[in-house]
Amino acid sequence: MSVEEDSVARRRLSAIRASSSARLACSSARLACSPANAARSPALLLASGPHAGIVDPVQKAFAFLEHLEKCSPELWSGGCLLGSFSMELADTNSRVQQVVAGMFQAIADDFAEKLKPIADQCAGKQAPKASEFADTLLSIIEGCIILAKAHRDPTRIPKAIRGFRLSLATLIADPGMGRRTRLGKPTVKRAKFSQGAGKRILAVESGTQK
Repeated sequence: MSVEEDSVARRRLSAIRASSSARLACSSARLACSPANAARSPALLLASGPHAGIVDPVQKAFAFLEHLEKCSPELWSGGCLLGSFSMELADTNSRVQQVVAGMFQAIADDFAEKLKPIADQCAGKQAPKASEFADTLLSIIEGCIILAKAHRDPTRIPKAIRGFRLSLATLIADPGMGRRTRLGKPTVKRAKFSQGAGKRILAVESGTQK
């Protein structure tokens, strides 16, 4: 890469860093889910959804996913700036690659924190970790942003997030899953509680129960 190209890349990177840090999950230039929220940043929008007032940690996690689903067309129908930089410059500019990777990791860490209550419902050595849920969610979002652009169909993004949300509800509703104990194994009482709670969550998430 020439000195001039490197300079251009750095200027573009500075611009993307300034905007992306406020957008949370590499959102597009649209700043809200409705005209009434047009002045609010995506980071604030996602943090102040209906889930913010929910006490139960598992229900709060699912409510966040539902909120993310509803806001996703406005947030990402214009594309993903971080994703664009990854595709265009990460292979040719190590500084860009490091910064973009750090931003994606910060997003994944935020998702992991929000999804941890769901991961805690799973038991056993093979139980998924919150970080794995977060990486999957981020991968789903990034992949669907590309497909939405290719098909000119932004509804693909919320549909994919909904599928992820329902898959988690199904996972914790599985009779073989239970809450972790200090030894990493569910007690019978806890497993039964988790099974019942999981089925109720699955019913609500799938729309069969209000």
